[in-house]
This record gives sequence, C-alpha cells and structure tokens, in this order.
Amino acid sequence: MSGGFDVYNTSRSTKVVPTVAENLVPNGDLRKRVTTYVDGSAPFTQPLQGDGGATITAQDGGFSGTYLNINSSTGNTVFFRTLTMPTTAPVTFSIVAKKATAGNVDIRFNMGGLYTTQTLNNTDWSLITITNPETVAEGVENTLSLFSPTSSAFNIDVAYIGMNLGEGGAILPPCPQPATILARLGFDVPSLADGASYLKNNWTVAGAELGDFVSVAPEADVQGLMYVPYVSAANTVSMRIINHTGGTVDLPNMSWNIKVEKLT
Repeated sequence: MSGGFDVYNTSRSTKVVPTVAENLVPNGDLRKRVTTYVDGSAPFTQPLQGDGGATITAQDGGFSGTYLNINSSTGNTVFFRTLTMPTTAPVTFSIVAKKATAGNVDIRFNMGGLYTTQTLNNTDWSLITITNPETVAEGVENTLSLFSPTSSAFNIDVAYIGMNLGEGGAILPPCPQPATILARLGFDVPSLADGASYLKNNWTVAGAELGDFVSVAPEADVQGLMYVPYVSAANTVSMRIINHTGGTVDLPNMSWNIKVEKLT
C-alpha cells in the first residue's frame, strides 16, 4: 500500500495502545465468502449494515482472497456496523480501499462525528484510520460510513474494514479457522427393516460448512448398518443410515463421534 491517512480527535494527548487484538467488524477481513455482505439487524454477522443502494460484488484478491467492489450510482452513504463494545475503551476504525476504475475519487469516511475526506486512486490500496481517544462505552455498537462528499457516483474497492480497541489502526490479518472440528452427539436410531433407511437431520456442529469432509465413528457395534454423514447446511451435519443386512436391526441409544475437516 502506498497511501496512508491517520485521522484522530484533537483532544488526543497520549497514544493508547490497543487493548484487544480483535476486529469488531464481523467478517471485516472478508475471509468468509458469502452470498451477501449486508446484514441489517443485530446480532451482526457481516460488515455492511446498509449499502445505500450501491451494488456490492465480491472479487478475488485483496489480503484474504476476497475484496468488495462498491459501485454507487447515487453517491449515497454506505454503512458498516460493529459488534458491541466488549469494554469501555478508545477505538480506531481502519479501512483499506482504492478506486476501482481509472483516475481519482474523493471519499468521505466517518466514525461517530469524526470524519476525513481522502482521495483514492486506482493504482494502489490506501489505509485510512480514524481514532477516537475518548472512551466509547461498553455495549455500544459503532457505526462506520463512507460516501461521496459531493453526492456523486463512486466506484471503489474495499479489501478490509476493521475497528479495534485502542489506537494504532493496525490491520488484523485473517485468523485461520480450525482445520478440524470435533463433536460428540447421541441419538437413538429407530428399528430398521431390511432395505429401510433413516435420516438423522440437523445435528448442530458449529463451524461446519458446505463442502467440508465429514466422518463419523459410532461408540457401539452398528450390526452391519451403513451410514453416510454430510454437511447439509452451515453449522449442520446430517446422516443417512441404511439397512442392507438382510434382516431387521434395532440399535441401542448410543453416541456418535463426528469429525469435520476443511480442505484448507
């Protein structure tokens, strides 16, 4: 990044080091590729609270493998929202952005009444930080916004949106998700005649995603029954149990050990 702009409240007399190395903007590092990045109601799981009528498109690249193209034909305000403050502290808003098309564009960035207008170009990413050293109360949800100061159309790329406690405006790199998720769940398989099957639906396994690999190990003899586990939705594992033994099988109530593995 060649450009960098640090804006702070004039009442700042000393620098406050970050107290929590955590990005309070949900999915602000854009590591998780999703269908929509707009989440209008709490609890927030995505960075955008309102797109101001802009077209938001995920693109390949940036720091985490994804960045957002924000194309506004009206120049309306685009809003970001943070998680609630875990404690009372100063805060710093950071955003990495550039113009998506040739030339330059002026964009105003605003946080809680503190704002700066910066010129973005299309040749390199710029890091803009806004620091409010006056403490923000625990439990508060902060609003971050960007818009055209002349209400003109704009087309920009955003690779990172963040807010951390304290000062500094450091970019917090994406944290790798665990490669393996383990769970232990129990249920009673009903009696199955030969040729019958049973679908165990909607086991909750936090972190499981479509495309993950799933393996299951029963804690008792399954007496020849076949079972096929799979991720059926986000945070959800299902399993089809099939009887091709030639006779009826009635398993006892037992626990099943589940392992979800990610490709990367």
